[in-house]
Amino acid sequence: MTFENTLKDALSSARAALGAVRDVLVAQAAREIVETAAGFAPEEEDFQEAIHADGPDGIHALIAVEDSLAAILADHPVAVDAMRSSIEWPAEERAHDVSRAAYAVVNESLEQAKALWSERPAVERGMGPR
Repeated sequence: MTFENTLKDALSSARAALGAVRDVLVAQAAREIVETAAGFAPEEEDFQEAIHADGPDGIHALIAVEDSLAAILADHPVAVDAMRSSIEWPAEERAHDVSRAAYAVVNESLEQAKALWSERPAVERGMGPR
């Protein structure tokens, strides 16, 4: 095997591994968004309203999850690298790559979070007996 072929194989493996990291980040962020939004707005049924309800610190669920992710990503540069190819990676709005990565993860996870939100049992949505 030539050097070029070996390098291509290694890069292909690296891309696959980064994709797996990205998938884990997005799936976990979706769960965190739902959990945080439900904590901030336990009686809210509408996903959009819930994720934008202010929590105890005056920030909404998306910002709370983004801040939490940024703290984690700061210690894991490979996870930041996994998000660099995201269409949600902001060009100029954020000063640091960790913040850009957290923003991208949260935005990529919104569709999954919305689906998880709608799957919550009626009791969790404040609609059934407790």
